[in-house]
Amino acid sequence: MKREPDDTPSVLSPAPSSPASPTSDAVPATKKRKTASKSATKPPSGELTPEKKALLMDAIISAGYKALDMTKMATELGLNAKQLQNAFGPNRKGNLRHKAVVAVSGK
Repeated sequence: MKREPDDTPSVLSPAPSSPASPTSDAVPATKKRKTASKSATKPPSGELTPEKKALLMDAIISAGYKALDMTKMATELGLNAKQLQNAFGPNRKGNLRHKAVVAVSGK
């Protein structure tokens, strides 16, 4: 069953608009909303404390550790993969990762 064309404008087609003159008092379709002050939600800026340095170094090592091809790096260093994993594993006192974090934090 076909629909008969009618004279009502289609909802999908935009209505023709007249060009606005520069002197008209047209209001833009969207208004900017007032937002809360950014200083209220922004964390206070400060110096890079030893604790922050330690967290940053740990995050950098963690990201690099995940992206590293352990087998290839172990071969280049003459180690096995397990030794390299132990050197960069988290929560191991005395390994390379722990020493780097402590060195950066200045403790």
